[in-house]
Amino acid sequence: MRSGSRVILLLIAFVIIVFYPVFFCLTQQADSSSQYTVPLTVEEKEYIQKLGPVKMCVDPDWEPYEKINDKGKHEGISADLIKLITERTGITIELLPTNNWKESIEASKAGKCHILSFLNQTPEREKWLIFTKPYFTDPNVLITRNEHAYISDFKQFTDESMVLPEGTSIEEKVTRDYPDLKIFIVASENEAVEMVTEKKADMTLRSLTMAAYTIRKEGLFNLKIAGEIPDYKNYLRIGVSKDHKILRDILDKGIDTITPMEVQAVINKYVSIDASTRIDYVLVARIVASFILLLILGLIWNSQLTKLNRKLAKREKELTNLSRQLEVDVEARKKSEKMLRISEEKYRLLFENAVEAIIVIQDGYIKICNPMTEILTGYSSEEIKSIPFTGFIHPDQRQLLVKKNIKRLMGEPTDNIYDFMMLKKDGTLRWIEINSIRIDWQGSPATLHFLIDITARKETEERNYYLMYHDQLTGLYNRSYINLIMKEIRDFMNIGLFMFDIDGLKYVNDTYGHLQGDKLILESAEIIKNAFGNGEITARIGGDEFIVIIRDCTGEKAEGALVRVKDQIRKYNDSKSEYFEISISAGYVISEDKDSNFDYLMQKADELMYADKSLKKKNRK
Repeated sequence: MRSGSRVILLLIAFVIIVFYPVFFCLTQQADSSSQYTVPLTVEEKEYIQKLGPVKMCVDPDWEPYEKINDKGKHEGISADLIKLITERTGITIELLPTNNWKESIEASKAGKCHILSFLNQTPEREKWLIFTKPYFTDPNVLITRNEHAYISDFKQFTDESMVLPEGTSIEEKVTRDYPDLKIFIVASENEAVEMVTEKKADMTLRSLTMAAYTIRKEGLFNLKIAGEIPDYKNYLRIGVSKDHKILRDILDKGIDTITPMEVQAVINKYVSIDASTRIDYVLVARIVASFILLLILGLIWNSQLTKLNRKLAKREKELTNLSRQLEVDVEARKKSEKMLRISEEKYRLLFENAVEAIIVIQDGYIKICNPMTEILTGYSSEEIKSIPFTGFIHPDQRQLLVKKNIKRLMGEPTDNIYDFMMLKKDGTLRWIEINSIRIDWQGSPATLHFLIDITARKETEERNYYLMYHDQLTGLYNRSYINLIMKEIRDFMNIGLFMFDIDGLKYVNDTYGHLQGDKLILESAEIIKNAFGNGEITARIGGDEFIVIIRDCTGEKAEGALVRVKDQIRKYNDSKSEYFEISISAGYVISEDKDSNFDYLMQKADELMYADKSLKKKNRK
């Protein structure tokens, strides 16, 4: 037999050995995927016919597991698997749309839907649900920033913080198993990941599928999977209302037909995750044998070619190697160019669609800005680049912020995050929080800034400060404010401390009502404030008690103030035709030096005030 014929026979043997296992596996897969129909009992068929469409509630925003798309359709890993189950059992599903997972839970509890599509079995949920077999298993992993150490033993990290979405089974487990761990609860998966990204929490615990999907989709390359808590796997099932046991049993039959290959195909449709499978040693042995046979064939073939034409073989080998190297170089270049385009497009989209304004400042001017900067300032991008950055800052704050920016450019330590008032094009003022870092821009020092409008937060803080330290009825300072500035007051010389008390407030409240009582308090507060002027500290420290603090007070100044109070009272009583007349008792004391005890001064002024009140009562008798 010729050598060429022997080679052909060996090649045929090689093809049979290599491709037979593949053909056999494909045949087995085809056979398994063709088993779609689930045999049901007569009772189960009657039950399905009588029940009609099965109403299902889902999590409308839990990608890639499931969501309700813009057309109101259920899609995701859960949707595809449930479709397989229902097609094989003959069940018809009717989606009951909700706005969020919490609404779905409440609808299930109220009996508005028969099943919940995709959830873990917990003791709390067993109060109103029964559960199918798990039809999707997914480990939970710890997500941290890249700089965080790998977590091999989670108990070592219980002094750190973890953020979790509300209403999940993981929240129940972690709270139960790690009571010392600092836990933040937020409304959604995205908020949990954002808190880790923004360093507001050290880690979050989410499923492997969700972690891989979120990191890939959002481009969160500063995050990583840093470990896994043992026995914290997700065994995701269908939750069925307790009064529908037959429905649960039918669904279990459909779940039994789903193969691991079908589950993996659904996963790969939404997110690529490498899945470990059992090693087929027979197939490995066949591949090794095939490789050995191929090697022998190559040796025989090379030997024949060498005998025929050594020079031609050598030249052909050189050309082949050159061709392969060129192919590798071209492919590498194409791959690099593709990755570069993807990277540039990703960062361009992040830059253009960021919710905060992003700018680069160099030599006092904004060199580049995103569309949000135009919205924040009211200027076009061309106008922004023509105005010095200080032109956007309120004049009262320019010197301070310029000084901070110069320090940052010189490499000196200064605050990375600070607030300032921005002057918009239309003349309005907005409070801005700015986060800055030093960078190199086109070969020269510059600063990169992220700007967020915090005007609403500032207004809330100012309103809360006012409510905390002011009396709600009179608008004067309250006792909390006096306690706040007590140390500052002690440093003043010759403090004049006045105590005032409204006479007969209880009588007015009981006789004419609390509205008239409030009016008496307001009129009295106005009299006291007018007598002392706006430069003094005036506060209402009780229902009918007021305190006034005068710095650098003398006896003459104090007596003059009391005379003005009495004159104001007399003028008011002469000019008003009310149910009541105003009468205010007063007492004051002047500190001898700055080391005087403030509490002692208040006590002495209070005693003198009540002495004045007692004298008035005695004179009326």
